[in-house]
Amino acid sequence: MSGIRRSTIYAYPWDVADASAADTIAAIGADSVTIAAAYHAVRAVAPRHSTRRVIDSDRSRLFSPWRGDVWRGQPLHPGRGADVTGVEDSFGAARDLLAERGVKVRAWIVMSHVDGLDAPLGLFRQNALGEISRHALCPSQPAVRAYGNRLIREVVETTGTDDVVLESVGPMGLHHAAMHDKVRMPLLSETMGAALSFCFCAGCCDCLRRHKIDAERFRTQLRRSILTGDEEQLTIQLEEPVVREHVRSVSATASVDAVGAAFESGARTITLHATAEDTSGGPAVGIGPRLLPAIARAAGTASLRFVTSGWDGAAAGARRLRALRAAAPDQEIGAYVTVLDASALGSSAEDLATGWGVLADAGAQELHVYHAGLAPPSVLRPLGRALHHIRSPSGSTTSTRK
Repeated sequence: MSGIRRSTIYAYPWDVADASAADTIAAIGADSVTIAAAYHAVRAVAPRHSTRRVIDSDRSRLFSPWRGDVWRGQPLHPGRGADVTGVEDSFGAARDLLAERGVKVRAWIVMSHVDGLDAPLGLFRQNALGEISRHALCPSQPAVRAYGNRLIREVVETTGTDDVVLESVGPMGLHHAAMHDKVRMPLLSETMGAALSFCFCAGCCDCLRRHKIDAERFRTQLRRSILTGDEEQLTIQLEEPVVREHVRSVSATASVDAVGAAFESGARTITLHATAEDTSGGPAVGIGPRLLPAIARAAGTASLRFVTSGWDGAAAGARRLRALRAAAPDQEIGAYVTVLDASALGSSAEDLATGWGVLADAGAQELHVYHAGLAPPSVLRPLGRALHHIRSPSGSTTSTRK
């Protein structure tokens, strides 16, 4: 096991708005900082900003230069990041400050998870009951994939970055937070969440028909099971092999398009938030051995990497890592962890390193840490020590095995 080779910490552009903030972030000691270049709406504390403490961005925005001629007349376009930050290229400004301190910056691009876009309702995810998720564009639609690809091109071409981290490439589901959510409650099981996330927009219905599924009949069946709460029948309906193949195909098309757009724009390192699980929607796109060759071809000569979630603990993260390693045995795979949950907020450097060691033993070669900008000083101190602790002098992780 090669262990963890490098680490990156996530941040917003306003978290690195001046020299003092850049000093603080650089001092953590990560190999790179992954900064939001295209991001959904957020209300975030800004503890390291010199003049602000809360940033309220009410819609999806581009924090690299916003070129009106590119977006004018398009059915989907992001807002200008400058309307929130006061800086036309806040991503570039943060990158330059960190570069002066010898820290590499990667561009964090969030695609199908959106907020506040004035767009046709037909481009959003629509469930069996006709309910529309306004935070979730459906990548079965060519216009949605074109929007995501344009985001990537604009970030790469206007900033000159060659290292991108792509999140929410595939379809989003109900369980992923949006607005002031009240859907994450015990009464909404994973099965019901998956059923309510299954999309019947025009693009998905066309895709269902290509897989020889009667879209209207299946919608009626799913609607009946949802309304009666028949989870046994929902499981049967959602686990039909042809239905699962449909879900995979939507993710496959979106992934290949996005990775190809990144490579063609000039990105030479492309990291995709991914999972080996079939998924009804989330920030990590579902991939498998059959999809991998197409994504690899789309990446061209770029370094293609994957990162999978460990937010729900080391044990669950380790399971995902092992599954993704089986699906993609030759790709570099990272673990996405948070230092903002209740357990991490009170953790020592040794506690953090122990949990990350479990992920390393399961195959993690890179650590993606959320979130340098939101974390209080009481977390940054052990975070920096933990990052140092997990690296041996040769650059590999100190294993948890005895």
